Amino acid sequence: MRSQPAKVFSLVMMFAVAAWNGCHGQRAAESGSAQELTGILYVTGNEPFTQLSLQTPDGVMHPINKDSTRVYTELLKLQGRRVEVSCRPLLRKSIKPTLIIERYRVVEER
Repeated sequence: MRSQPAKVFSLVMMFAVAAWNGCHGQRAAESGSAQELTGILYVTGNEPFTQLSLQTPDGVMHPINKDSTRVYTELLKLQGRRVEVSCRPLLRKSIKPTLIIERYRVVEER
């Protein structure tokens, strides 16, 4: 039979490994790799819970994270325009994935 200190040590080690894996996994899931997307900007949702979204040519709506403060405000003024954005997805388990916009440019309609 094991002694009491050995059991306590085993439990502490299992907890430490589980906590480390959980934190490491959370950091990896918080933001994906950078990507380029082109689409049209729309405001989705109902007042007072509206959100700016980018609709790509395949019809998928990608919500834009409001934490992109300055860029978000600028993009809000470009509703209905086609833009190309450099972004990375914010992937959190508790909320729907959103895009963090790093930079953008308006694509001229032809």
